Parts: sequence; C-alpha cells; structure tokens
Amino acid sequence: MRSLSNQVFSDKDLLREITTYSPEETMEVGRMIASVSEKGDFIALSGDLGSGKTTFVKGFVSAFSSPVYVKSPSFTIVNEYELENGATVFHIDLYRVDSSALDDIGFVEFLDRGIVIVEWSEKMLAYVPEKSLLIRFEIIGSDARKIYFYGGLNWKQRLTLATNLK
Repeated sequence: MRSLSNQVFSDKDLLREITTYSPEETMEVGRMIASVSEKGDFIALSGDLGSGKTTFVKGFVSAFSSPVYVKSPSFTIVNEYELENGATVFHIDLYRVDSSALDDIGFVEFLDRGIVIVEWSEKMLAYVPEKSLLIRFEIIGSDARKIYFYGGLNWKQRLTLATNLK
C-alpha cells in the first residue's frame, strides 16, 4: 500500500503540527476542525490502526450535534451523520476495501451534500480533491499522538481561525 504521507502530503504545505496526550484531546482537535469546516469539504485521514482517526471523527461530529454514536465504518464502508445544524457528515473507512468501492457508494455526490471524512485515504489517491485537508496521525505514546495538517492556502486561513488548535 502506498503511504499517503509520502505520496500526497509531499506536494502540500505542512500547515500545523500538534501533539495530543489523550483521546479527549484528540476529540477536541476534531471539534476545532469542525468549527472551520463547511459543506463540500473533504478531509483525508491517514495513520496506523489505533492512531486516533476515528476518535478525531467522534470529536468532529460532536461539534455539530448532541451525542451521536460514532464508530468506524470498517464493515459498512460509510456512515452518514445528519447533524442538528442541517449538515451531513459522510464518514468513510477504506481499511477493508479499495477505491473501487467509492463508485458503488456514490462518493462524488457526497461532496455536494455535506462534509466527507475518509479514513485510510491513502487507498484513494486518485480521488483526493485538490482543496482537501490532509491529516496524518502518528502514535508517539500509549495515548499520545502527533497530528500533522497539510493543505493549501484555503485551509491555512481556516486553521488560523481555529484559535483553540494549539
């Protein structure tokens, strides 16, 4: 499998790098990114098993909604969350499949309908939109994670607005 960190991240600017020390802090990062996200956004997540991708999504979804049970869609491929503000988050997990599954689930239409977050996005390099936020998770301790944010000027400006993102 090609590594997203070597393939796609190499042509994007490193916008920010932070360290979290607990799942709760990783969820808070998700909430902060949610605060600057909008319909049509594509967020590509990469990292080893247990690195915090789904925990990030839990935080992201919780920023828009009363508690919703968020779990990795490893077997269903996509979970759809209708949020209180009228937005929809499409949470896609490609761990058990390859990018050919994207055609089967109507992936292209998701961007028109809401925010798309993809775990194991290195499996879909050809589909990653140019204006995406790319986030790589790295395990550095039992609960500690290093989180790297890559993207263009669009995301650089938005991340500046997420003032609580340290």
